[in-house]
Amino acid sequence: MTAVAIALALAAAALHGTWNVLIKVSGDPMETFRRATIVAALVTTPLTAVAWLATGRPALPLAAVGLAAISAALELAYLFLLSAAYRSGELSVVYPIARGSAPLLAVVAGLGLLGERLEPGQLAGVGLLLVGILAVTISQTSGRATVPALLTGVSIAAYTAVDRVGVRLTTPWLYDWVLITLLATALVITMSVRSRLLRRRALLQASAVVRPCAKSPWWRLRYGESGSFTSEKALP
Repeated sequence: MTAVAIALALAAAALHGTWNVLIKVSGDPMETFRRATIVAALVTTPLTAVAWLATGRPALPLAAVGLAAISAALELAYLFLLSAAYRSGELSVVYPIARGSAPLLAVVAGLGLLGERLEPGQLAGVGLLLVGILAVTISQTSGRATVPALLTGVSIAAYTAVDRVGVRLTTPWLYDWVLITLLATALVITMSVRSRLLRRRALLQASAVVRPCAKSPWWRLRYGESGSFTSEKALP
């Protein structure tokens, strides 16, 4: 059983690393997140409905839905932070910092909030792993990506701690479906708001350029500051 768990963890790590490479090379990480999450929600919804009926309609407590909503909000913050980090730094720097800081923070949350216990050797292993990753990566970054990458790790640890409780309140796959659906909805809303804000900012910038021109003499608008005609009398 342990070997199977280790194999699944390694496979998940490989898939996750590949996914982050695709995010990094995409033109707009947030748009990629939005599309992928919507597709995931659309694919998993009918499968979840069939599984829910086939397994005797397991209950979905309101507390589990509330935790899924909190986790979705934290994952939304994670996506924006990761996108900002990838715009400022390289994959080889951002990914190890974000993923390296999350395990220790998750362990701290588990110990402090959930009452979990780890053996001294396990704690030492987590600490050494984090120190090794940060020692390699922080020296390579210019500093612009360090803060969003570390905040990404904080958000990962936060939603991991929330999910650790949420999956215990209901069937794990049902909790995951609620989480994915809520996250997809949140992404659609926030991306729509972001697009409107970007369009408004572009209009304001354009009006800021046009406004000074409107105050200039009309011959400058027509011929320019260094044109052949330099006075109103010289104009035809």
